[in-house]
Amino acid sequence: MFARLLRFSPFRTGPLAPLLLALLVLAPPGLTPASRGPVWAAPVAPAPSVRTVPVSVRMVLDEAVKGNLDLRREGISLRSARAQVVGALGQFDVLLDSNLTYAETITPSLNVSDLSGGVSDSVSMDIGVSRLLESGGSVRLALNGNVTDSTSQFLCGVGNFECRVYGTRLGLTLSHPILRGYGSQIAQATIERRKIQVNLALLNRQARAALVTRDVLTGYWELSFASRELEIRQSAVELARQQLEATRAQIAVGRLAPIDAAAVERAIADRTREVVGAEQAVLFRSLDLTRLLGRAAEPTFDHLVAADAPDITPHPVDVPDELARALANNPQLQSLRKGVALTELDIKVAQNTLRPQLDVVGQLGSTGRRAGFFDDALSQTLNFENVVWSVGLNFQLPVQNRAAKGQGALARLGNERAWLDAEALEVDLRDSVVRLSSNVEVAARRIQLGEQVVAFAKQNLEAELARFSVGRATNNDVLLRQQELKVAESQLLRSRVDLLLFEIALETVTGDVLERYGLVLRN
Repeated sequence: MFARLLRFSPFRTGPLAPLLLALLVLAPPGLTPASRGPVWAAPVAPAPSVRTVPVSVRMVLDEAVKGNLDLRREGISLRSARAQVVGALGQFDVLLDSNLTYAETITPSLNVSDLSGGVSDSVSMDIGVSRLLESGGSVRLALNGNVTDSTSQFLCGVGNFECRVYGTRLGLTLSHPILRGYGSQIAQATIERRKIQVNLALLNRQARAALVTRDVLTGYWELSFASRELEIRQSAVELARQQLEATRAQIAVGRLAPIDAAAVERAIADRTREVVGAEQAVLFRSLDLTRLLGRAAEPTFDHLVAADAPDITPHPVDVPDELARALANNPQLQSLRKGVALTELDIKVAQNTLRPQLDVVGQLGSTGRRAGFFDDALSQTLNFENVVWSVGLNFQLPVQNRAAKGQGALARLGNERAWLDAEALEVDLRDSVVRLSSNVEVAARRIQLGEQVVAFAKQNLEAELARFSVGRATNNDVLLRQQELKVAESQLLRSRVDLLLFEIALETVTGDVLERYGLVLRN
């Protein structure tokens, strides 16, 4: 009450002023302004204690390379593609085949003089090796042996009612296309296709690694921003508390009324609420980064804290150079171009299927046949005493040939689609380079202007505090200048993080992000 009376000029400068000051000094403690405390103060629950783990950019990148689920999936895809190459090479493996056959043949006699009638029991065994040829044909070398017990005079000879005959044959069979299926490019198309798919898997893994690196770096710098934004919010609370102490001091000497502390108390409550929101933002950014590292979040997981500050020196951007590197090195664009090569191979195979089938088939061999002794029959064969050979042509042509025509049309459409996809991505890359380059330049300018704004805001706050100390400014004026300073600091921090993120995005588009951060993918 006495302090309120002092604010009126009659009591401040009149003859009663000394008396009122004496009463203020001698007043009971319960009536002094300083002992009354703040007009309004909301209790703030302390933040729960959590375990924090500082991490650097290098640490999170190394862990992401090992633990990121997307990269691990791409690694499996690459190994699968290589396994398919091995499987495709298997079409030219040497094939060993064999068969054993027992047969009983009964030939009824037409009359008494019929020599072909009788019963024959035979055992035949065939063993051979074969393989497909890289030029499109096939070759097989086989050895056949058989033994026949027969009662046929046609087989045993006139006057012989039972005999055992041994037969052997060594033969080489060659089959080769002349039109459809001719040529190593057609015969090995599956292998070439699998090799292209390995290259695609490598490029896809590189593209995925670039995107994962971008996402991890983005998550890290967003965590860094959230952590430092929390520090800014906490410092804003501290500034408000300092202003509250200054206000209480002036209330104590009667220069301000107790109600003047309400504005500062409200500011402390508002800023403390902002601190709580900033703490939650740090938690969420920590969860985001934890997921990108391939970790499983637990209820009591360790909170990651960005140890590296978003300090960056702006540099000019050469847009034509960035664009040229993007078109030459972007792994996604390279992957689509490899896909074009795959469709061109499909076109060649489809064009070959339009040809008629014309295969040449040749056989060259030696045979042996003896009664009673297997060695004699085998000797005849191995000494090529009885050489036999044959050659022929096999021709086939579907009249409408619709299957081949449809396959050819699909191959051409697939090639056209692949070119369009590559062209569309190239357009997107050009647009991204121009936009990101502009964003980098604007963010650099924002940093320069933001540093000036922060400096001016500090000067304004100092001037406002000086005015407040002599009674020429109110708490609201000081709080406003504090808020302006913290907003300027937050905006400057955001500009620095944005510049980092824009440069990372630009390096991802140009294909330089892996090299920039020293990441090497194992081949």
